[in-house]
Amino acid sequence: MLKNKKIATVIAAATLALGITGVAYSYTAPSKYISFDINPSVELVTNAFDKVIDANALNEDGIKILESLDLENKDVKEAVDLLTQSAIDNGYLQENLQNEILVTVATDDADEAVKTQNELGEVVKEELKEENLDKTPVTTENINMERHKEAARLGISPGKMNLIQKLEAVKPGIKYEDYSKKPVKDIMKEIKDIRKENKEATAAVEELDKEQATEANVIEDATKVQDETTIVKSEEDKDVAKVKENKSESKEEKDKKEKTNNGNHGNGNNGNGKGNNGQGKGNNK
Repeated sequence: MLKNKKIATVIAAATLALGITGVAYSYTAPSKYISFDINPSVELVTNAFDKVIDANALNEDGIKILESLDLENKDVKEAVDLLTQSAIDNGYLQENLQNEILVTVATDDADEAVKTQNELGEVVKEELKEENLDKTPVTTENINMERHKEAARLGISPGKMNLIQKLEAVKPGIKYEDYSKKPVKDIMKEIKDIRKENKEATAAVEELDKEQATEANVIEDATKVQDETTIVKSEEDKDVAKVKENKSESKEEKDKKEKTNNGNHGNGNNGNGKGNNGQGKGNNK
């Protein structure tokens, strides 16, 4: 009996140890990565409980807004709120600067990604509203972990990587290093400008196509009228020719008839002449 109690105690202790280990692992294991970009770029690493377990500056400006903050063990919403406040305090978010904020969530859990990005977007907007900066554009996105690894290999935040790839789609041949240090607003502006130019170019081409189509129709109509005029003229020429031909035939027939009539009159006279001769002979008798 005592032996059984010892075994049960050992099992309970082991189970407790495993449980504690499991909780400890869950608390320290990365679950999501949150990148916060203005030009300061900062990345927060959170666990399964949405607690910040690490915070890293991804550029020099990121160091400035992080240096006065202790974000570890804080809820991710509170951490993002503090980051926004620090960016304002350090002069990165001012009305005259017209900066933009990009928050990107990296995780393989799609539902959790959408939920988190929406919540953090609201946190940022609320803080901006309190500071009378509610006109500052805020964009939230989410990516999977493979994309996060790709950004790490490039040495930039996932948010910046996404933006640069969007720019590359409309401006092929760009280099990542030329844009990795640029503020979010500059990259977004270039994307918008190129899209606007393309839209205007497309509209111009469509307008040109319409003009060319109209000109083609005018030429086609003119050609059609010309062809119809030619056909009418040709028909008129045929009619004139036919009239001339009929007139010519009438003259020939008239001449032929006149010749025939003249021939008939000559034969009659000859006959009459013979008759006279015959009469002459009779008189002699």
